[in-house]
Amino acid sequence: MIPIHKTLLAAGMVALLGLAACGDDESTTGDEASTTTTGSAAGDGTATDGTAASGDEAAACDNDLEIVNASAADVEGLEDGPVEVVTAWADEGPHPDNTVDYDTTLSGMISESEIPVDPQFGYSIPVGTPTLPEDALYLSFDLGVPDGAIAADQTFVPSTSDESADGSIDFYAVYLGAERLLPGDATITITALTDEVVCGEITTSTDTDVQSFVGIEGTFRLDRIQALEAAEEG
Repeated sequence: MIPIHKTLLAAGMVALLGLAACGDDESTTGDEASTTTTGSAAGDGTATDGTAASGDEAAACDNDLEIVNASAADVEGLEDGPVEVVTAWADEGPHPDNTVDYDTTLSGMISESEIPVDPQFGYSIPVGTPTLPEDALYLSFDLGVPDGAIAADQTFVPSTSDESADGSIDFYAVYLGAERLLPGDATITITALTDEVVCGEITTSTDTDVQSFVGIEGTFRLDRIQALEAAEEG
């Protein structure tokens, strides 16, 4: 895992505040890029607290996301339908391989395009505007809890929300290519957390009294960067 992610994130947040980002994160493409695992490798593995994920959790541990209410975004090329996940990673969160205490934070990324392994930083979630084909969807988020540790069965709502939840969504961004979208407020629930994957569900509030928003709905399965790095080191 790359501790520099949080340092880079603080600098990159300025570029992310507008509806359209004003910079590109330039990663060098390599043959070593990793894509998401959707087989039976980890959904029923050992959890970070030493317990096994249940059968129900393992069954739900899949990337099954959809774009909903796309017309609200008024963006050319964006349509309702499934998200074709190519790369899905999680960083930070409690893990036995951590060299820094990341128990209270967790970052996630889902992309319809391959995200290369950076030659300098290794497996890392892009900071700033991701480099994508113009028709590829990209979603990233940061979760946090005020104390304790990120764990399964926790629910997260936007940090500006008045709703009661276990933790907050401190950052949430959706792109189509280089264009940043304006999604509705999301709620994220972690359904399983093992040393290898993070599983969860996203729902979106797409309609308010004054405006409609595009949303992402469904379940996700993120390969943990700690496990990807350990596998590569052999």
